[in-house]
Amino acid sequence: DQELAAYPLMPAVDFREGCLLASPDRTAYIVSRGRKHPVASLQRLAELGRSAEEIIPVSWEDLRRLKEGGPA
Repeated sequence: DQELAAYPLMPAVDFREGCLLASPDRTAYIVSRGRKHPVASLQRLAELGRSAEEIIPVSWEDLRRLKEGGPA
């Protein structure tokens, strides 16, 4: 669409330390030192002092920009 083409592309979002992300398949990750660390369960999330309400849904493309880390 010509109208949409007039808008500049925005740079990719950088996720800050401690951000909680969810992949399209609903796997949760916490960002630490530029890596994504999978969170095994809501119970583990609570043990980390976090809640599901903090999770930001993101695309596979966004997640691929982060290196893999060990379990949170």
